[in-house]
Amino acid sequence: MSGKKLIWVLVAVIALAVGVLGYGFYGGIKTKTFAKESEKILNASQEKWKSDQILDLEQVEVSVNDVSELKAFYTQISEDCNFSLSQIVSLKQSRKTRGLKADIEHYYQLGKKGADNALIMVGYMEAMEQVSEDLGSLSDITATTNEQYVTQLTQIKSEVDEGIKLLGKTGTTPSLENTNKEFTSALNDLSKLLGQTINYFEDNQVEKANALMPQFESLTKKMDNISMPDEEDIKNDIFTKKEQNEMLELVGKIKSQSSDLQKTIFTF
Repeated sequence: MSGKKLIWVLVAVIALAVGVLGYGFYGGIKTKTFAKESEKILNASQEKWKSDQILDLEQVEVSVNDVSELKAFYTQISEDCNFSLSQIVSLKQSRKTRGLKADIEHYYQLGKKGADNALIMVGYMEAMEQVSEDLGSLSDITATTNEQYVTQLTQIKSEVDEGIKLLGKTGTTPSLENTNKEFTSALNDLSKLLGQTINYFEDNQVEKANALMPQFESLTKKMDNISMPDEEDIKNDIFTKKEQNEMLELVGKIKSQSSDLQKTIFTF
């Protein structure tokens, strides 16, 4: 090999080596940056919410009886999970950050699943509250004439029918399905009974209308005895115990991986 050719070979080898080294250092920078930013994203989320708070609302002083508070709390978690996932996806990664990326994405996917499941329950609670308020008008009947009875009972029947529609389009979780079926069935029976009563008053058959009172009383007892889901079943609809433990473990795992990867200097 001539001296000129040897020089070109050496130049090519050096250029290749410099390129490889540069790429390795660039990979190290990407790894460190990904680790730092992902830890920052997780820390920011944990200042707003933690996985164990999804089931234990006492930690965040959210009333289980206040639908607006519940909706605001779980909506914040769901939106934060979406935002954090989009931030993670936008970060440049290296081969070494694949495991960390998979873990932190899984963490937020579980968090979103839990929050969204909780929001389904809250939505159902909200619908039940509305229907219950409307049913309260049954005790507000002030009619003294047949015409007044027809007017007031027609209004109540309209509200009951709207309640049936509302529950029909409101999502449920597995533990709520039986409760929803029982309650909807009772409302359908009530609507039919109100329709009968209205017809009797329209036909001036007051005695027949009054004879339906025992059926109204029986239906009221049926509604009072509708089975509600067990607390553990409700929790499992939001998170299984396995998923809850997995989220708690992921926090430690993510922070440990992030700490180790921030020490990276050179990688491909």
